[in-house]
Amino acid sequence: MTIDGIQRAVTDANLEELLRGKDFVKSQINALYNGKTLLFQAAEKGHVVVCALLLEWRADPKILSGDEMSAPLHAAAEKGHIDVASCIRDQMERGDIDIRSGTGNTPLHHAARGGHVGMVTWLLDQGADRQLRNTMQAFPVDIAQNFGHQRVIVLLQPVGDEMVRAPGIEGDAMDIERMIRSYFPYLAGAGAFVAIGGTLSLIFPSQTRWVRERFMDLARWYNSFEGAEAMYRMGLMLQGHDRERQMQALVEREDRRRNQDEGIWGFFE
Repeated sequence: MTIDGIQRAVTDANLEELLRGKDFVKSQINALYNGKTLLFQAAEKGHVVVCALLLEWRADPKILSGDEMSAPLHAAAEKGHIDVASCIRDQMERGDIDIRSGTGNTPLHHAARGGHVGMVTWLLDQGADRQLRNTMQAFPVDIAQNFGHQRVIVLLQPVGDEMVRAPGIEGDAMDIERMIRSYFPYLAGAGAFVAIGGTLSLIFPSQTRWVRERFMDLARWYNSFEGAEAMYRMGLMLQGHDRERQMQALVEREDRRRNQDEGIWGFFE
């Protein structure tokens, strides 16, 4: 097996070829190929099984390589490969979640640059520090702002703005998010949606308590048997050129209902 053959096997996720040349691969496990380690290339491509195999063969997840001298975890974070990041994370120490690249970027900086809401959420859950600066003195939220990733910006608010995850709405996450964005834009604009499995959650600054209250009401309502029918009726109501006026009327009526302690969804009763 040649060095070029190793690289092709890794980038193409050719496990058969890698296993056939196991001894040779292991002897070159941390070498650089076109400036990148094998593990870095596999992480960049999102080949989780290849990453697991290379790690088993003692690939070092802390070696910096590539154009920006970054680690495999940086590569996975920027591409949004959560399964790969989790595989690599299992072979690193706790503090390594904030491993620095040659430019001082953490994986969170890279995930913010890629605009990957799921990856940013996963990194924060793993204990990533959103207040670390790179060599240009930029926080991860600054990177997200530079690239216009609004949903990531919400997740990366300064620590003083505590973020809260509202209870999830079960169902088809994409359909539910689309409906909420269409019918409740004022709510959708206040936080960032995160789909985990079949559940859609909303993450938002804790001081905006009205967001949590309304999202919880919406979750309870949608999860009920009548939820789908009510959403359908609301969709029919909000058609045509008067959509914005009707939306404002709906919001105002919600507020009146809430003030009267009649419940937000009394409108549909």
